[in-house]
Amino acid sequence: MQLVPVSIVFDFDGVIVDSVAIKSQAFQDVYADATPEQLAAIDRYHHAHGGVSRREKFRYFEAALFGRQTDPAGIEALAERYRTIVYEKVVACRLIPGALDFLNDIAQRLPLHLVSGTPQEELEAIVERRGLHHFFQRVIGAPTLKPAAFATLAAEYGHDPRRMVAIGDSTTEFDAARGMGMPFVGIVAEGIANPFPPAIPVLPDMTGLARALDLSAMAAATG
Repeated sequence: MQLVPVSIVFDFDGVIVDSVAIKSQAFQDVYADATPEQLAAIDRYHHAHGGVSRREKFRYFEAALFGRQTDPAGIEALAERYRTIVYEKVVACRLIPGALDFLNDIAQRLPLHLVSGTPQEELEAIVERRGLHHFFQRVIGAPTLKPAAFATLAAEYGHDPRRMVAIGDSTTEFDAARGMGMPFVGIVAEGIANPFPPAIPVLPDMTGLARALDLSAMAAATG
């Protein structure tokens, strides 16, 4: 029998806001002088590691793709350049279909939380500017990793992880949910390859999420 969720934890990019393409292009813009092969590798890594902080990605790109030993100040400069590219675009981009209706409906019934690889201050500012802050009891960004964020939410609210549902579009949050024994629903846009195991319920956007939580067997992320 399906357990009634006691809280829901959302990723941000690709789940609440339609910002994945914006952030993908920003990495391409930062490395505009790279070769086509390097740009393709950047794009593959970025998409395979959704939910990982931009600083971690830049450290990887600099070392693995460009063979550079970039110091912390250099990584910060790359991250700041990236931020200037994406910030206003993420503030202005469209919401994922169904997201606002779901938040309006469910925030009155269940605690909702937001956990993202976006830096904490930037995430809070974007959520505030978009008028979404009142939907979420907690907003947690980088440098806190998702496993630690999920564990913190379970401990602070006294919630059984088996009744906390994670909603995400990447294996980063799926792996964090699996480690906690949390049920998971994937958001995978049409035309995008599904990265999740077959037992995991997947939706193309947020439109059917309320129905899925009410009626679908929520497979714990153990696949």
